[in-house]
Amino acid sequence: QGVFFTAVGGDHSVTIPIEAGIDRALDEPFGIVHIDAHFDLCDTLGGDPLSHGSVQRRALELKNIKGTENICFIGIRSIEPDEYDFKQKNGLRIHSAYDCYKHGMERVAAEVVKQMSQFNRVYITLDIDCLDPAFAPGTGTPQFGGLDSRQLLDLLEVLFRNLNIIAFDVVEVAPSLDPSLTSMFAARKLITECWGHFARKIGKLG
Repeated sequence: QGVFFTAVGGDHSVTIPIEAGIDRALDEPFGIVHIDAHFDLCDTLGGDPLSHGSVQRRALELKNIKGTENICFIGIRSIEPDEYDFKQKNGLRIHSAYDCYKHGMERVAAEVVKQMSQFNRVYITLDIDCLDPAFAPGTGTPQFGGLDSRQLLDLLEVLFRNLNIIAFDVVEVAPSLDPSLTSMFAARKLITECWGHFARKIGKLG
């Protein structure tokens, strides 16, 4: 219906029905930007095909996701054996956390825009563990060596400015694992920044 929406998790499995709903609503391919420490490409995790580690494997079964070229992975720095086998057999668009550090976020963001610009609509799913635990310790599967807060904010600004972002989610925030609530405040900042970028794009902000 053309309504911009935001979803807040919960573990990353909440993204599975959201992407399925977008797929049902559209009659054309769409892009997914997956910002995360993990690929979430396991066919099953712990025997569960709808687990937090299976999000984009399920997306690849959707009618409007034609292949791995529809998904761009950013911030990755961990891989499961199942995912490694999948990666060896399929081309993936990966911008690891190390790539973001080595080449700079400006370059990485430009590459993501180039890769995703073929799609009229793009969905962003953002796992808070894309950030280094120094910036977001309150999450279920933290991974050392992640993005810093400025890198992530800069990335989102470029994506919203150059792509038609139709919706986004922020997931895996676990305040009970973070007495300082640093992760919660990070998530709140990310959500309000994304809202601001969208409002500016549609002319509601100067």
